[in-house]
Amino acid sequence: MNTPKKVGSNMLQCWNGETSVLVSYATPVAARGLALLCRTEKKWIQTTERHIKKWLGSDALLAVKVPQERMQEIYNEL
Repeated sequence: MNTPKKVGSNMLQCWNGETSVLVSYATPVAARGLALLCRTEKKWIQTTERHIKKWLGSDALLAVKVPQERMQEIYNEL
């Protein structure tokens, strides 16, 4: 995994090659890559929900919702 990059208050972007993961308040909550666009299905506080929408941008509505456990797996695979 490359060195995480701060992309906002309490927001980090972690990546390895083509896959990037958004980490909000130390929890992976969204991911994107060549064949990957997903977000956690778990409802978090409003701030984390805003982080997800900001990071995904116009792709937010296209992101597949996955269990939080899958988000953690994607993050661990970095």
